[in-house]
Amino acid sequence: ATSIYAVTHPALQRVSGAYYSDERQVPPSPHGRDRSAARRLWDLSLEQVALSARDVHESVSVPG
Repeated sequence: ATSIYAVTHPALQRVSGAYYSDERQVPPSPHGRDRSAARRLWDLSLEQVALSARDVHESVSVPG
């Protein structure tokens, strides 16, 4: 129900990157705030799809 709420509630139309639980915005877990882990995941993702950071369009936000 929370995912339906998040994508259909008019007040959340311009909200991006927030976490919700029981239809309430909540802070991300410590793992979700780990910038080092985010960077490792980003680098691994690029490797898995055979791209380099240079290949990624400038409008994409690279963590870290």
